[in-house]
Amino acid sequence: MSTADFDEVPNPGSPFAGTPGCRCPVVDNARGEGHLGSGLFWMTVGCPLHGARVAVGDEGKADRDG
Repeated sequence: MSTADFDEVPNPGSPFAGTPGCRCPVVDNARGEGHLGSGLFWMTVGCPLHGARVAVGDEGKADRDG
């Protein structure tokens, strides 16, 4: 299964993200709901689904590639 099988990339740590190889934290991301239910996510740089979508800016803050 690949990300092409989904209309959208599943949230980091969600049950659907694990199938195509997500390596992002499950518990820290509340199983796809986001950290503490906030909708903000911890992502692993080496994750094949989400890692390539994150770039570290000049100040060391993670920014999503658009």
